[in-house]
Amino acid sequence: TTAGTVEVAVAQTLINYNLSSQNDSSEETLFSGLWSGNIANETSQKVVSLANVTVAKYATIEQTLLTDLPESVSLAEVGCSIRPYVLAYLTLENLAKGAKGQKIFIQGIDSITGFACFKVAKRLGMKVFGSLSGIVHEMDLTGAKVLSGNEGAEVDKIKEELKKLTGKDL
Repeated sequence: TTAGTVEVAVAQTLINYNLSSQNDSSEETLFSGLWSGNIANETSQKVVSLANVTVAKYATIEQTLLTDLPESVSLAEVGCSIRPYVLAYLTLENLAKGAKGQKIFIQGIDSITGFACFKVAKRLGMKVFGSLSGIVHEMDLTGAKVLSGNEGAEVDKIKEELKKLTGKDL
């Protein structure tokens, strides 16, 4: 290893996600992996990182690209709790280029990945609509405003908003 780098025994790679676009003329394909492991020294400190790695058993990486995990957190817990948020971030920030004021519809917002998408979208300043138990809601950080029901005006509002999002009549 060189100064500022450490060798990490990679325990699990949770996501390998192709971040290159189809319009990208480069031949290289970029992969970002959420992964965790233990520093391969006497401390065996548990770490997590989003730095690019392969599925090798060991990776030599800059110490600044690693985040220490508390002793009480298992590597399995990292995968279960962080993966939906990384997927949401990669999708909304990197691929969709989500920005303040944009509208997004999240199907199944009550799922773990749907909720992660909601949190990331709100952090990006997006206006979030989502289905929750089959009912369409306008979502904010304090709760949900139901946009569907028996009232014709509310149903029309849902159709109008979804048409704006999709460009299609429903």
